[in-house]
Amino acid sequence: MPTSDDVAVAGRLGLLVARQDGLAACEEALGLVLDALGGEAGSLVLWSEHGSRVAAEYGYDASVSCALAQEFPRTPWMTMLAHTSLPPTVSTEPGSTFRDGWLFCERIEPSGFRDGITGRLVGSTGHTVGFLH
Repeated sequence: MPTSDDVAVAGRLGLLVARQDGLAACEEALGLVLDALGGEAGSLVLWSEHGSRVAAEYGYDASVSCALAQEFPRTPWMTMLAHTSLPPTVSTEPGSTFRDGWLFCERIEPSGFRDGITGRLVGSTGHTVGFLH
């Protein structure tokens, strides 16, 4: 059952979608999510058929942020995200295949991260519009 704090955060996130100052709204949205989840780092990546770009980030070094924006969409976990409503964390993923993969071993783990979650952001038409790492 959602708490009043959950509802307040959801309401604030909903209001951010309508704002015209896209970059500031993305940074505020990422901050809200990190506060709600207790995250140490995060990035909000916008996606289109032309590619992806980091819209907001906090706590990642440049190599991790770039990898999550540019390299992650070309991994098998992109497909997994497209077919699950709530992706597993790295520590609960069956077989821990993400931790055995090059993206985790070469980019994420060397930066000091051991666990994480990525969510696919879906627009009103049902198409992927971005990711929240």
